[in-house]
Amino acid sequence: MSKPFLLTSLLLSLVACRSDNTDDTDLLVENPDPILLPFQNCGETQDYLAEIVLNQALSYRYSYYGGWDMAAEDSEAVADNSGGGESAPTDYTTTNNQEEGVDEIDLVKTDGQYIYIAQDRALHIVDSWPVEDAEKVASVDLEGWAQGLFLHGDQIVVAQQVYDNDFYGTQYTFFDVSDRENPVEVRTIDIEGYQADARMIGQDMYFVLNHWLSLPSEAWDIMWDDSLGLPEVDWNLSGEELEADLDAKREQARQILEPVIETMVANWNVDEMLPQWRDSAGSGQFEPMYDC
Repeated sequence: MSKPFLLTSLLLSLVACRSDNTDDTDLLVENPDPILLPFQNCGETQDYLAEIVLNQALSYRYSYYGGWDMAAEDSEAVADNSGGGESAPTDYTTTNNQEEGVDEIDLVKTDGQYIYIAQDRALHIVDSWPVEDAEKVASVDLEGWAQGLFLHGDQIVVAQQVYDNDFYGTQYTFFDVSDRENPVEVRTIDIEGYQADARMIGQDMYFVLNHWLSLPSEAWDIMWDDSLGLPEVDWNLSGEELEADLDAKREQARQILEPVIETMVANWNVDEMLPQWRDSAGSGQFEPMYDC
């Protein structure tokens, strides 16, 4: 049985590129702003994963609650009705974007004439002008729960959270809305993970997702493996004494667990643990987004 584990975006950054062999420390000094550092080979990926498993094991076992506390450590579009008569509105509001030319994903978009709404498990299109004749002209059921949409000319992309037997993640569904009364689904992209945010610049869309890595059960069993002789915390202590005992036992356990976990992770097929995706315009089959 596997249990979920949140994999930070650092692991996903291995798709980034770097043209030189600059030392990571020098790179950070030269670039004070946050950057993504890609893994250079599979060994680096496994070393990082082993470090995460080790810190998770220590945090899980040697904390006040004897459980999960890593989370604390890691830590409207409206048509403008100012016009009149039968003519189209002269202006309309869009998503309140933070940067000019960078569109933000939203549950409601408009092109001035029509309003597009991604709500719950459906996409709705409303003809909004003239106001007195406004009406819903189309509704399309969605497979999952709407997370937002992008509008580009006669195309709409709806992001939705999908839960079914073989997929648990985010689906991007492309619609041709050249006929507003008859939207046509033309493509779907499924990505394992949960959308954090999205932007569109021109015709390019950018999505940020968090992926929960499923660790093999042995990664969790090792935290309570009596054969390793991990030190026990004296829970009769309190205050600073308990804090000191936790720190000491955690460091003792680190020395024991580190080589064991490194060996364990070295035998994992990391490729199979990374996010999968499928594109109806491609093979239509799930495949890894990245290699290790």
